[in-house]
Amino acid sequence: VEQFPHRGREWLVLYTFDGRKANQTLGMLLTRRMERIGLLPLSFTLTDYALLITSLKAVTPEQMPQLVAPDLLGDELEEWILDSPMLKRAFRNVSTISGLTEQRHPGSQKSTKQITFSTDLIYDVLRRYEPEHILLSVTRADAERDLLDIARLSQMLERFSGKFRYYALERASPMAVPVVVTVRSEVVRGAAEEALLDMSRQEEAEQLIDEIKHDIGQ
Repeated sequence: VEQFPHRGREWLVLYTFDGRKANQTLGMLLTRRMERIGLLPLSFTLTDYALLITSLKAVTPEQMPQLVAPDLLGDELEEWILDSPMLKRAFRNVSTISGLTEQRHPGSQKSTKQITFSTDLIYDVLRRYEPEHILLSVTRADAERDLLDIARLSQMLERFSGKFRYYALERASPMAVPVVVTVRSEVVRGAAEEALLDMSRQEEAEQLIDEIKHDIGQ
C-alpha cells in the first residue's frame, strides 16, 4: 500500500494483483468505509493489478487494518449493493431481455435516456413494493456474477489481514504511474463534494477580500 500527495489530494494505491472485478468491488466498499470514518474519498481508479483512491484526507498506517478488514464484506456490502447504480444498470439489461421494456416500436425508437428513466423508475417501484420480485433476484444474481467477484475479494481480504505493508511517499512511485494516468475513474458521492464546495467558497471570499483591499489601497 502506497500513500502520497498529488495535485492537492491524497492518493492511496493498493497493489492487489487480483483482477478488475475484485478491485472494482473493493473500491466501492473501501470508499464507503472511508466516507464513514471521515477521510472524504473523492474517486477511485482501477487496473488489473491495482486500486487507486483519491481523498481529501490521508489514510494513516493505524487506519489501514480497519479499512481492509474481512468484515468489509458484511453489512457494508449489502448496503452498498442495494444503493449502487450498478444494480440499476444490470436491471436495464434484464428488463429489456425479459420484454418488460421495449426499445423499439413500429415507426419509433426510444432514446437511451428514455429507457434509463423508465427502467430506473420500475426498479425503484419494485424495490419498494415487491422486493422479492423475480426480476430483482435475477438482476442481483447477474450483477454478482458479471460485475463483482465476491469470492475472490473475500480471499483477498483474508490474505491481506495483518499482512500488508504501508509506505508513505513524497510522490508517486514508478509502479503507481500506470494507474495514476488511467483516465476513467468512478466518482464517490459524499461529504468530500461539500468540503470541496466550501473550499471553493472560501477561496472566492479570500479573493474578493484581496480585491477590496487592493481597491481601498488605491
